[in-house]
Amino acid sequence: MINSFKADLYRLKRSKGTYICLGVIAILYALTLGFKSSGGISFGVMPDERLMNAQKLDIKQMMLNFNYYFYLIMPVFMIIIPEFTEQAYKNTITSVSDKKNFYISKFILCEIVGLCTYVVTTFAFYFANKVINGSKYTSSFDKFAPKVFILVPVIMFIIAFFAFVAFLFRKASVFNSVTIVLPLVISLLVSLFAMNKTLEKTVMKLYNYELGSMMYRLVAKVGGDVYFARSMAICVIGTVLLFAFGLKLFNERELG
Repeated sequence: MINSFKADLYRLKRSKGTYICLGVIAILYALTLGFKSSGGISFGVMPDERLMNAQKLDIKQMMLNFNYYFYLIMPVFMIIIPEFTEQAYKNTITSVSDKKNFYISKFILCEIVGLCTYVVTTFAFYFANKVINGSKYTSSFDKFAPKVFILVPVIMFIIAFFAFVAFLFRKASVFNSVTIVLPLVISLLVSLFAMNKTLEKTVMKLYNYELGSMMYRLVAKVGGDVYFARSMAICVIGTVLLFAFGLKLFNERELG
């Protein structure tokens, strides 16, 4: 497993895609810092204007910035997908590892790289904001840091979903289509079902646990302890189930 980690990390360091992804993150955060306004992509979140106005820039960008979802595609796309597009997994599984260890090592490394990317870039934004925009736009560190780690289970759930999709479909085109289009499809379906007055209340309650809404509500502490506990349970159980189900499917499929 250690040798697999080393090989994948070497690939990440040598790949232009890694630096392009980091460059895009830097540009998005630079725009946020420059305009002093939280940016990014959000789906279905209806922010409370008074609540938002009470937050400083570093907290706002965590509440509404759904770029996390998209840049977390990078480690999965670059660690898992090339194994199948380049047919390298056949040699790895037959000569170095078995299917179970292959799956586990790739899944774990995706989680590690994704979490490190999230934590490092989020704290980098915080300190850059503090230097560039000062205390007027920056929260105290003891207020900001816990909010970063509150989202860790959500981030792990997102990465687990990406890894599951990568092992399930094994093709870059299908992987990108599913992961990029899915949030838009969910938002569209929710909008359609919410038009039915009978279903509207139930649909909107369920939508509070959609990932973008979950990020907003957890950081803003909307919903109290019950919402927090349910969200943590969904993310932890969801991550474990995706890992276990993905491993089962991968073990049962023939190498093609």
